[in-house]
Amino acid sequence: MLSSKINCREVVPCPKLLEVINSNLPLSGTLKQESDGFTYVDLDDRYIHELIQHLPREGFSEPPYFGPGLIGAHITVIMPEEWTSIQKVEECGTKVSFSLKECEIVHPEREDISEVFLITIQAPALGALRAKYGFSPPAFDFHITLGTKML
Repeated sequence: MLSSKINCREVVPCPKLLEVINSNLPLSGTLKQESDGFTYVDLDDRYIHELIQHLPREGFSEPPYFGPGLIGAHITVIMPEEWTSIQKVEECGTKVSFSLKECEIVHPEREDISEVFLITIQAPALGALRAKYGFSPPAFDFHITLGTKML
């Protein structure tokens, strides 16, 4: 989930990329929660490491989610700042399935990133989870960030 405002978004046709995902990667992950309340679906890191080379536009780098103590490829469900008091999400450890919608390039209102390449996903279970814990639907579609362009 993007935590900053978006200046604009552009849907990018990417049938080959979606085909690579459907043929080679699981369309599911495991729900996890960090101590600060950040709740996400943990994905196979191949979503980033392998797919970055298939992006239909050049100049994107892997997002900064990899390294010691970082979570890697994921789908954000609940941001830490959304919690007024952090609750343990009972569903942690369960498998969450999703389907792919489309590829987008978004331009966030940030000083360090000019563009983000992402795949929006459909996962009704994630919307239901947010509602169960008292959160409104997210401001942006659930998505997997595949690449970023830094300023």
